[in-house]
Amino acid sequence: FILDMIRFLLRRNSFISIHTIRQLHTKVFAGIYPMDQSEYPTLRSSLERLTLNDSSVSVRPDSSSALGQGWRIGFLGLLHMEVFTQRLEEEFSTSVLVTTPNVSYKAILKDEQELLILNPSEFPDRHRVKEFLEPVVNGTLIFPDQYLGKILQLCENRRG
Repeated sequence: FILDMIRFLLRRNSFISIHTIRQLHTKVFAGIYPMDQSEYPTLRSSLERLTLNDSSVSVRPDSSSALGQGWRIGFLGLLHMEVFTQRLEEEFSTSVLVTTPNVSYKAILKDEQELLILNPSEFPDRHRVKEFLEPVVNGTLIFPDQYLGKILQLCENRRG
C-alpha cells in the first residue's frame, strides 16, 4: 500500500517540501506526577511509549518539593491534555496526579533580557521585571442574534 501511494504521488508530482511543514507549538502546560514515587519508572516508560504516537507533546523532567519527581508536559490545548492523560491512565493502567494547567508567559526584564516562563515557580522577582506578556486570542465569533446576550456574558466572565 505504501509503495502504491509513493508511486501515485510521484506520478502526480505532488510532494510537499519539508520546509513548508509547520512545527506544532504547545500552548498549555501541566505537571504529571506518579501517585506514588515508586511508580516513577513505570510512568516514565508509559510516557515514552505514548509520546511515540503523539509528536505534538513536549516532555521535560520536573520536580516538586511536595509532589516529588515528575514531568512538565506541553499540550496543544485543554482537550489534548485531557485525552492524553485519559489514554495514559486507561491504556497503561497508571495512576497520575495532574497539576492545574497553565500557559507560558514572557517576562521582559529591566536589562531587556526576555525570559520564557513555563512554570509559575519560575516567575522572577517583580522588581527585576519591566513588563509581563501573556498569550491573547484575537478571534471572531459568528452566531445568531438571539445568543448575543449570553455570549457577551460568557466573554465578560472569562476575561473576554
